[in-house]
Amino acid sequence: MKKMISNVLLACILVLTIFNSNVYAQYNSKPSNWANEQVYKAISKNLVPNEMQGNYNKPITRTEYTLLALKLLEANGDEIIIKNKEPFSDISTSGYRDELIKAYNAGITKGYEDGTFKPNNKIKREEIAVLIVNLLKQLNQNIKIEVKNNYNYVDKDIISNWAKNSIDYCYDNDILSGVSKLEINPKGNATIEQSIILLYRLYNIKDTVNTVTNNSKIEAEYYMNGEKVTIDDQTINDFLNNYDTKIINILKKSLKNENIVLSDIRNESVTIALKDIGMININKSNDQVTINSYVSKIDNDLYQSVYIQLLDVFSDSSKTKQVFEKIITKLETDEEIDLKEKIGEQGEFKAKSMRINNNSFKYIIDYRNNI
Repeated sequence: MKKMISNVLLACILVLTIFNSNVYAQYNSKPSNWANEQVYKAISKNLVPNEMQGNYNKPITRTEYTLLALKLLEANGDEIIIKNKEPFSDISTSGYRDELIKAYNAGITKGYEDGTFKPNNKIKREEIAVLIVNLLKQLNQNIKIEVKNNYNYVDKDIISNWAKNSIDYCYDNDILSGVSKLEINPKGNATIEQSIILLYRLYNIKDTVNTVTNNSKIEAEYYMNGEKVTIDDQTINDFLNNYDTKIINILKKSLKNENIVLSDIRNESVTIALKDIGMININKSNDQVTINSYVSKIDNDLYQSVYIQLLDVFSDSSKTKQVFEKIITKLETDEEIDLKEKIGEQGEFKAKSMRINNNSFKYIIDYRNNI
């Protein structure tokens, strides 16, 4: 199997800095210039919790790093089953107790031998390596954590035994660099912005994109008019960059249903087909998003469920769902209807029912919203 992390990650080097000051006010509220673009891209993908959108050069804690890792896991659409509700003895008063329990049960974090997690401690570089390897295992169940080279680090004597294999793997695959040649600084720390960028780049690399896409049937191949069409990597990457992770998760969840298939995917649009019902298309361009559907069964629960989920992402108005349901009711009458209804200043529905024969109709519902 190819290495999960390729040489593309040469740019994904952590330059870790230890901060000596304890004065919280001196931390930057904005990212450093070198980190600015990628930090804000990560935020736009909903990969950074609101409470971590500031103080970017503050050393990151074990809890904060766990929250970032959870965001990436959630973007992959994985379901987390809680089997152990009390994995750590010192998190009962933590404001992120539920998240830490979730991360433990997801297999991405572990505590110390004494049963504690030490949530407010600064995370160490060797702990980051272990967490990243655990995260990669969850993102891709088929990954093989193999190290091809032997490394004689100058500070090998202070690397914990439980972290050595993970450090070797991260170093071997250019995820974690040394502070100098073959010097790991395993007990050193990382800043919030460094951590955001590392996890954002993991999110974007090809093999992780394949985890986000192929495992959920958003594949690199689909059929159009009976012929197989191959989607190039750039198209998939452009699509993922154009859309919020919430949309990716809706598609992944929907495509697990045997009655829904991917019909088409482009840089700015995706179309899914609902068996014996019709299709739903999402298009995002020129600061406007449209959700267009063309169906033969307007009262179908599957169709309505998917459409409403998409509306929840692209509309801020609680009225939108109510208007959609109102339109469904109107279209269900046995007569041809052509209607339009605005939602505030930004959104608008257009809907039409067209008689095909005495017993059947085709229905078009088009929702548009400026973004």
